[in-house]
Amino acid sequence: MQPIRDVSQRNACLADDPEGAASRTTTAYVVQKGDTLSKIAAGLQRQGLVGSTAELVRRILTLNPQIKDPNRIEKGDTLQLPAVPAQAPQRQAESKHNRLEGYFVRFPMTPAYLPPLLAEKSGPSFSAGLAAMTGKAPAPAPAASFLRTDGKPFPTSQDGTPRYKQRDMDAGGNWGDRYLGDKAAEPKRIADKGCALTSVAMALSKLSGETITPGVLDAFLDTHDGYVGNSLKWATAGQATQSPISVTKTTTWNLDAIDKELDAGRPVVLAVDYKVGSSGGNVGTDHWVCLTRRGTDGVYFANDPATGAEIRFQKQSDGQLQQINESGGSPPKPYRSSGEFATFSKAVQS
Repeated sequence: MQPIRDVSQRNACLADDPEGAASRTTTAYVVQKGDTLSKIAAGLQRQGLVGSTAELVRRILTLNPQIKDPNRIEKGDTLQLPAVPAQAPQRQAESKHNRLEGYFVRFPMTPAYLPPLLAEKSGPSFSAGLAAMTGKAPAPAPAASFLRTDGKPFPTSQDGTPRYKQRDMDAGGNWGDRYLGDKAAEPKRIADKGCALTSVAMALSKLSGETITPGVLDAFLDTHDGYVGNSLKWATAGQATQSPISVTKTTTWNLDAIDKELDAGRPVVLAVDYKVGSSGGNVGTDHWVCLTRRGTDGVYFANDPATGAEIRFQKQSDGQLQQINESGGSPPKPYRSSGEFATFSKAVQS
């Protein structure tokens, strides 16, 4: 996304427009190709506007009641955005000697940034500032909060991965009725065939901290040649986040590689087989889930896009993973890994 530009006066960048920029509460912005509300909000953050991505998205929606579907904004639309103060700090590289000063210029000592025991879970802590000064790595950031457009949080698994449901028809999600790829060729809705898309959206959200819902991801793929028929292009999906993420899908089973990813805190999207007569290619894939972490004794945890619930797998003697039967006996036949999986890593910038 291009830097947020003020088109209300001379289309000048806010940072270069001291004549009145500080006194305005909003500024006009023309939507560019590939923009989403999350990307626009992230751009405002980079220019120094205080608030999480989700909070800034809600502010944008409040300023633009004409937006009927938050997952769809069109190129050329004009939006009113919160104005960035003229003196808003920019996120620039800091030398070792002024790193602490940079922390507290960017993040003033308001109650939200007091030491962790006194503060809410947002922003860097005082201890993180001290760690920056001494050259030590800051403490891990708190888990991101993934919010619906109505402000309510999505449920998450224990590790903080959002639990999206592909059949979500609620007002805060409402992506289940969206069609995957080429509707004319073969109409398939996210609710019916969007398990891979939904699982990838969960992984991308966890890794980026952005709320990349299935609807947001589908809208991005629609405008970036992200489908072959109604099958997503895995590599293209990784471009939907503010900082691109490399997505690699493989049919060569390697549980050690999966373990390595999970132990590093990176989700893995796992293909499973659970019914006879599968149409999922040679390996028998019927469904996809998002593996989030592993525990002891060969137990693995996953978010299931079919139900929005967290389920468990057990390592089998042949090295495959099979779902542990939960109360209720769903699905009729336990999920079993089919051999395909997808991994995620930070994309190398050219």
